[in-house]
Amino acid sequence: MNRYVLINWPGSQKFMEAIEYYVSKNQNILIYPEAHIWPTYTKIRPFEKVSFHYPAKLKTPIIP
Repeated sequence: MNRYVLINWPGSQKFMEAIEYYVSKNQNILIYPEAHIWPTYTKIRPFEKVSFHYPAKLKTPIIP
């Protein structure tokens, strides 16, 4: 069973539209692939697959 499921949140469509808009304007989008910010945690956490959904859907590069 895959625990990484895209959720259809009420605002998710508008969020995707906003990402599409800024990508179309050649703006960079910053997404934390760990899916959370923990200011006191110093190790690299596992990346969530959902973080890579947006660049894949929009066929945009991922810049590490």
